[in-house]
Amino acid sequence: MEQQSYIVLLQVLIPVIILMTGASLCLLVGVAKNGAFRHLLPWISLISIGTAIGMLLYCDCVKWTDSHINMYSEDNSLHVTTRSFYASLITLVIGAFLLFIGWYPDDNHDPKGDPVPISAEFFSMFLFSLSGVVLVTMANNLVVLFLALELVSVPTYVMVTLSRPVGQAREAGLKYFFLGAMAAGLLVYGFSLIYGISGTIFFDSPISRPDTMIIQQQILSNPNPYYFLALVIIIAGLCFKVAALPLHFYVADVYQGASNAVTAMLAFLPKFAGFYSLYIILKAIGYPLWQQAVDFTSLTSLSGDILWWLAAGTMTVGNILALRQSNVKRILAYSSVAHTGYMMLALIAGTSSFTDGTVAIFFYVAVYAVSTLGAFGVLSLLQKNGDEVQELSDLYGLSKKYPGLAAAMAICVFSLIGMPFTGGFIGKLYVFSSLVQSSVPLKITLLVVALINAAVAAYYYLKILGACYLQEGQFEGSNVSRQNPQLLGVGLACVATLVLGLMPGLLADPMQQDIQVHDQKQQGGKPAFVQGGDPVEYDLEVQIRQSYLRKTAANITQLTQAHSLK
Repeated sequence: MEQQSYIVLLQVLIPVIILMTGASLCLLVGVAKNGAFRHLLPWISLISIGTAIGMLLYCDCVKWTDSHINMYSEDNSLHVTTRSFYASLITLVIGAFLLFIGWYPDDNHDPKGDPVPISAEFFSMFLFSLSGVVLVTMANNLVVLFLALELVSVPTYVMVTLSRPVGQAREAGLKYFFLGAMAAGLLVYGFSLIYGISGTIFFDSPISRPDTMIIQQQILSNPNPYYFLALVIIIAGLCFKVAALPLHFYVADVYQGASNAVTAMLAFLPKFAGFYSLYIILKAIGYPLWQQAVDFTSLTSLSGDILWWLAAGTMTVGNILALRQSNVKRILAYSSVAHTGYMMLALIAGTSSFTDGTVAIFFYVAVYAVSTLGAFGVLSLLQKNGDEVQELSDLYGLSKKYPGLAAAMAICVFSLIGMPFTGGFIGKLYVFSSLVQSSVPLKITLLVVALINAAVAAYYYLKILGACYLQEGQFEGSNVSRQNPQLLGVGLACVATLVLGLMPGLLADPMQQDIQVHDQKQQGGKPAFVQGGDPVEYDLEVQIRQSYLRKTAANITQLTQAHSLK
């Protein structure tokens, strides 16, 4: 690889490098003999995330503008696009919010009663998991995608186990680990099937290897029923990441066992990484679903049918199970399952350019993340008998004793319901609109199922508000003192929820415009690739035809030589 190629690779990976450097530094600070250094851990994490955001915006404004953020590393393992830029930006900004929520632990206090930073492993694992999500958005082959997904998941096993000094957390971590190992096995098996059939691990054909075929072209040129088997296995593995039916049953136990700060992270990081991975896989086999004007349509059509039933089943099962809960964390856990179903609507409803579906799912994920972490942030600020508040009965009378925290909970819950003037309302509007404008079979039926589920969800969300405002009784818990960073995180989450509801164009309009520009360039047949630091334009179809000609010529040559030897 040339020296300039290394520079291009560093430009692509610079946010990931910054986050991993911060994670490693947190581990080093954690083993310092002087305990005072441990108070630097959250500041190191915040500086790492802030620097990563700054460099990402710098590269967008200075380095990537000419190519409309369409850059490949020289070996084609990484691909930075407009979608990956916005996905990374959303991940890092919400990561900063999550860091404020987890600035102090729920149960760890010094002798004076003041909170102290939790273990270095927590901050290190959080940054590693955050870097994994950013790496997922740039993955351009199966190997990098799998490693990035595991970089997201493995640190969460550690965070769940260490989050609370109780047996319930260790039990939750053990369950989460074994089920995660099973999901990883499914992904590896599905990826190996695709590689074995197609002969390639790359999603796009690189300029440096014109004989390497993208997976979609291999599917179209060599139809094979094992592609469908591989896709089913991969979707099953990713259902665990996004907490979708039928691999959703771990969610309530893990959410309840982990601390509130870790639970807020689980509600966003693995879910977003799983959805983006699912998008990459679907795009690789040919997107949009049900609209492929090719001979081999069964794979995309059946894939769409699977996602149709998954979306309907996931939101229905999640809401039904949430109705039966009296534990706030279990209610929010099953509501997370239901929101996964809503996100799947945007995933399967992409237009021919997948612009509307992308904007809808990105916006919905951002709104869901800030609303959920705001609710968990309120819970993390409350304690009862030295332990975290979990039951609905624990919230009785909260509005009388802590009206500010009750108001913050109300804003976040109203957003999760989808009430007007909140981000949740606009998010659902985008998702449902993208579904209506799509060519999804039985889309009206699916829309009716989603609307009924949204109405059902309002019941158990209102139970949380009823416990805070309507139930008689005195709040018996206490507010954890001097947790200004957590208060800041809750405040930012509430402000973001309201701003995205009143001015959604601040996030949606730039995404819509930039993604449309990117798609128009892609449809023109001449995407810009970077090799050795210089953008190179080429026609993908010409490269594909040339690769076929080269392979055919090589086969003819081999047959001729074999015949002459005989």
